[in-house]
Amino acid sequence: MAPTFFGRQYMQIANFGNFEKGKINDISFKENIFHDRNLTSDCKDFQLDTFSNRFIKVITLDSVNRIIEGELEFTAINQCQDTVRITDGYFKVSY
Repeated sequence: MAPTFFGRQYMQIANFGNFEKGKINDISFKENIFHDRNLTSDCKDFQLDTFSNRFIKVITLDSVNRIIEGELEFTAINQCQDTVRITDGYFKVSY
């Protein structure tokens, strides 16, 4: 799946095909789940905090038009100990 961009920041979560539509699905560990181009090179990549709440809920999965829509929540930490916390997250992207 292509990254979802937020200005100079983006996130990437793969394997939506393994998620069940309409159910809360766990996000398994993935290195570099979030990237912030505004930070220095050592601090740009954020890894999933597996001790915090994390989920994806697929609301719509349109395989004809190749659109996926859903909600998500996760916390990620970089090497500089900066934290990104996404709560009440929403996405609608083409794949």
